This record gives sequence, structure tokens and C-alpha cells, in this order.
Amino acid sequence: MVQDRLKDLDGNANEDQRFRAYAKALRSVLTEVIEHDDVSGKSRRLLYDVLPLNEAFRSMKIKERRVEASKHVKPGKKVKPGTVRTYHEPRALEKFAKVILQVESNFRAAYRDGKLVDSDEQDS
Repeated sequence: MVQDRLKDLDGNANEDQRFRAYAKALRSVLTEVIEHDDVSGKSRRLLYDVLPLNEAFRSMKIKERRVEASKHVKPGKKVKPGTVRTYHEPRALEKFAKVILQVESNFRAAYRDGKLVDSDEQDS
């Protein structure tokens, strides 16, 4: 699914270009999964910070991202970063895992041998 989203990457790309292209494609897939209806509210907010899909947090260590996530889990209420790690994060990741499996399964069902099923691309 990630490879399907690679843009402007050819055989002449250097390691840095490949890394950046794969990272962008992976973030695209993860963002799509997090935006699924089954992942919402505090789980969605937490995952954006912890995974880290929020660009401002990308260079932070996981402990720092959890501190930031603790500010967004329940806006207006104080949540400790440890509570994020032990309580909120596992629940959010469980929802995320279920959805990513569903999305991947749907993707695989739609594509066979690199070709979209029921499309003109399919061999006769």
C-alpha cells in the first residue's frame, strides 16, 4: 500500500530521496488510517502526536511527544504523560491496528498481481 503511493521515484533516486519518498508515502497511509471513522476523538489526537504525524513533533523523542499528546488527549484537562503511555496510547493503538488491518485487507482485495481488480488494466 505504501509502495502504491510513491511519487516521482525512479531507479536513479539516491538513498536520501528514497527515504524521503517512502516516509511521505507511509505518513499518507497512516494519516488515512487515523482519519477512519473507527479512530476518532482523543485516539485520533493522540496518534497524530505519538506516531508522529504532527510535523512539529517529528524531531521529538517519544517521551516529548507523549508530553505534547497529554495536552491534546482531553483538551482543558490535565493528563499526565505516563497516563498517555499506559492508558490512552494502548487503546488508541488497538483501534489503529484494527483499522490498518481492515484497510490493508481491502487494498489487497482490490489489487491482484499489481493490477486493479475489475478494471481495464486486468489481463483477459
